[in-house]
Amino acid sequence: MKIAIFDHQLNFGGGTRFITNLLIHIKKLNKHEITFYCDKEKANSLKILEIFESQAINVIQLESLKTQSIIYPKNLSGRIIRKIKNRIVKTKPLIKISLSDEIINISENFDLCYFPWPYGIQNIKTHCPKIATFHDFNFKYFWGVPIYDVVSLKKMNENISGWLNDSSAVVSTNFMKSELLKFYKNVKPESVDVVHLPSLNIFDGKNNRQDQDFYKKYADLPYIVCPVHLCSHKNINIIITSASIINKDKIRVRFIFTGKNTELLTGKCEYLGVNTSYSENIVNFENIDSIGLGYISDSEMDNILKNSFAVLNASYYEAGNGVGLDAWSLGVPVIQSNIEAHEEHLHLQGFKAFTFDPKKHESLVNAIENCLNNSELRIKNINDSKKAAKNLKWENAAIKYLSIFEKTVKQHD
Repeated sequence: MKIAIFDHQLNFGGGTRFITNLLIHIKKLNKHEITFYCDKEKANSLKILEIFESQAINVIQLESLKTQSIIYPKNLSGRIIRKIKNRIVKTKPLIKISLSDEIINISENFDLCYFPWPYGIQNIKTHCPKIATFHDFNFKYFWGVPIYDVVSLKKMNENISGWLNDSSAVVSTNFMKSELLKFYKNVKPESVDVVHLPSLNIFDGKNNRQDQDFYKKYADLPYIVCPVHLCSHKNINIIITSASIINKDKIRVRFIFTGKNTELLTGKCEYLGVNTSYSENIVNFENIDSIGLGYISDSEMDNILKNSFAVLNASYYEAGNGVGLDAWSLGVPVIQSNIEAHEEHLHLQGFKAFTFDPKKHESLVNAIENCLNNSELRIKNINDSKKAAKNLKWENAAIKYLSIFEKTVKQHD
């Protein structure tokens, strides 16, 4: 069987680590011919192209993702075209021009097409059956600040409805399956497969000396790692409020934020927000309890995680706790909101965590204090979770994905 895998986005963080792990372990099974189509330049900048090449994974450039391949209407002036090109270079559009046609043409030579990130692609009629992973449906909710503009949101809703009508669907938790069925009533439950994911960590143990020492500048105090996006459903404000209470009289623990643009969170946590004036002339971190590192490498993330006091995920809405899975496998305690997807890790997979109500900062304060002060429970959580992590392997996830691929092709024969 020949399988084409298309990832037009290569999302920073979890999205890229998901497809990297999946491709590596599918390749190791060596059952079918796999070809991965993406933006090779971006794959190289994310340092995953060399990983693919080391595993002999065939990676092909999607030509439509190159700026120069865009076809412009003949009636546009040269000045307008130059403006469009300059804008594309600065901000890549959500939907790439001619991407759909390119995928349709490629699909003629394959038995199956798989899309790990169908969002942002117009639903297309491929020449072979297609499968897509739907990571979450956060665009179906409004949390006070829009995630997408009105036009993009309308297109997203139309496209995903089309994808679900024409594709086999995979999700990563039972909760996300229930969300899919809630929003798309015409989808049959038996047509949606659940594949639970292990840790997304792709660190290979060969980090350089600089990365090994990455955490030391913050290690004068215990620190809690908070990987986030600057989106309202990530619930950053409750972390800031809770930190201001815990560190009111004296800084006892620092909160280290990672993710794009989190540099904005460097300063002193106060009840109203992060006082960033403390970050203007940093000599040391004496008066700072919130540190934003921005987007960091996988090696740096691994290093800062395994030397942390705990990992915190305060989100309202997730497909699952990705950073929690990383932390549990490394023997790091997890503090997480008690949303349904997070609870699934505890009740179904046997992980342990300090949990809290994401709507109440008092609840988070209690969870952090419990993690700081209850060493017996902390150690028990670490040991139980490391044991649970050993039962969740990428090899098993890859086998399940391949069985879904094979089942889908057989159904369309």
